Amino acid sequence: MYRRKKRIAVVSVVLYMLAYYIWILLYKGNQTNKTIISDILQIIPPAITFVILIKAHLKARLFKDFFWLLLAIGCGSYLISQFVWNEYIMLHNSCVQ
Repeated sequence: MYRRKKRIAVVSVVLYMLAYYIWILLYKGNQTNKTIISDILQIIPPAITFVILIKAHLKARLFKDFFWLLLAIGCGSYLISQFVWNEYIMLHNSCVQ
């Protein structure tokens, strides 16, 4: 069971990375589409991580142990900051170099 989950995780990470970099290479000339899809693809991993960490915290059932909750709060903060940054880029139509 553990090997299967580990294999699924590794394969999904590799496929995600391939999709992300292929997308960047395919849309070299079209900056708007490249930026929008890249921003969306940058939000997916922290959102998945946040959900998994919240589930791990609830599954532990030891509310004195806040380790998973603190990790989830950190990932949630990063997710919120990524949303804010993406909105800034979309509203100002600029890409900070």
